[in-house]
Amino acid sequence: FEGSDYEDPNFPISTVAVVMYDRATKWLAAYPKATKTTYHTIEALQHFAGPTDKILSFYSDNAPELVAAATSCHWRLATATTGMPQTNGVAENCVRRTKEGGGCGIVQSGLNPATFWPLSVEHFCFACNIALVDGDSAYNKRHKTGHFKGFQFPFGALVDFMPQPDTRVESIGAKTIQGVFVGYHIHPGGLWSGDYLVADLAPFRIDCDATRNKVKVHRIREIVTNHSGKFTYPVAIWRHKRSLLDDQFGPPADPEILYLNNSDDDLIAPVAGGPQGQSSHRRCY
Repeated sequence: FEGSDYEDPNFPISTVAVVMYDRATKWLAAYPKATKTTYHTIEALQHFAGPTDKILSFYSDNAPELVAAATSCHWRLATATTGMPQTNGVAENCVRRTKEGGGCGIVQSGLNPATFWPLSVEHFCFACNIALVDGDSAYNKRHKTGHFKGFQFPFGALVDFMPQPDTRVESIGAKTIQGVFVGYHIHPGGLWSGDYLVADLAPFRIDCDATRNKVKVHRIREIVTNHSGKFTYPVAIWRHKRSLLDDQFGPPADPEILYLNNSDDDLIAPVAGGPQGQSSHRRCY
């Protein structure tokens, strides 16, 4: 992704990602990085392996940063034939899966593609690892601690959560606030820390195309589960409404109308399965 307009020294834009796959447990992981350097590649390899894992063999293409990083980590290295991607078919397939899965998350959530794609691909990979396939999961195969015990939410779904202590809430009233679910916090080696990642909803109410550097992402432990199994994607709803105001539909007289107001009508999304076959409605906030 190109994104010089969004450059922020505190939030460097990730333009590449290291995708890794463990053939023994079918564990998939992606590590978005700002540069394709040996330093950033070593960071990815060390997070993938974890403090106690022993890598028996590492297979990749002949990218210099991958070869240099594997050598620095003292991993046994085998490489594919240069110019013949079919000799590296497993890795090529994992890269394609990650790109397609992350792209689906961006479309479903409505979040800014240029700056939120890293969170989307990380969420997709971890969702694959905790999914049950033929009665088992990659998470259990790798860690031998049982299946994932946390809540599972799709990328960009509306959730209620207990915010970090530096976020002010009313002393009398609800102790939870609403946000957009964007992932899980993972320790090196792939073990879940027990924390979730939730983006503050307020910036998206002002601009549905808010970039990552304008949005606070809370690392929190307490989140309210959704027992209905139905999820709402408020940013996608607001983005769709804004797209209807583009030139092809006739621009509004007032440009400020592009930033949708927060009237009740704008924040009600249809949900299938209403009474007597009709659509019921749910508020996005």
